Amino acid sequence: MFDILVVNRNGKEVYRWSHNKCFTTAIVDVELKESEKLSLFRTLGL
Repeated sequence: MFDILVVNRNGKEVYRWSHNKCFTTAIVDVELKESEKLSLFRTLGL
């Protein structure tokens, strides 16, 4: 599970992606080799 938070320069939360959303449980296994990385990207309409 992950969430995306955006905070301003003062550290105040100004956006939380999961706000007002409901989720079901979905388990996915991802195997990475030692040198591999997993990156997730999302465009935010702010």
